[in-house]
Amino acid sequence: MQRRLRFHPPKCLANGYGISQIVNFENLCAEAKEQLHCIVVYHNRIAVVYCTAFRMEFPERMTIGISINSKKAFPYEVQQIVGYKNSIPSEETQRVVHAWFETCKRMYR
Repeated sequence: MQRRLRFHPPKCLANGYGISQIVNFENLCAEAKEQLHCIVVYHNRIAVVYCTAFRMEFPERMTIGISINSKKAFPYEVQQIVGYKNSIPSEETQRVVHAWFETCKRMYR
């Protein structure tokens, strides 16, 4: 049986654009169950701050995976945007995610 690491990811990027960070293990499990994908397997990587996950409500329901590399000036990078059963996002959704991410970059400086 795999031991679950303590799960309290630091707040890393601002919520906005219908996007909010998943901040506890129960919500990560709920996200995986609702979206029928495997985001919960990233639990250990989130716990040791190698990545984090966000929930997107609109323009379509998606999960966003962000990698974290503390050695970079801006340590965050969008790794994946997936929907129900790992469906790919629409172009509109991709634009919204990247607009949110660029806003976060400007706020980070």
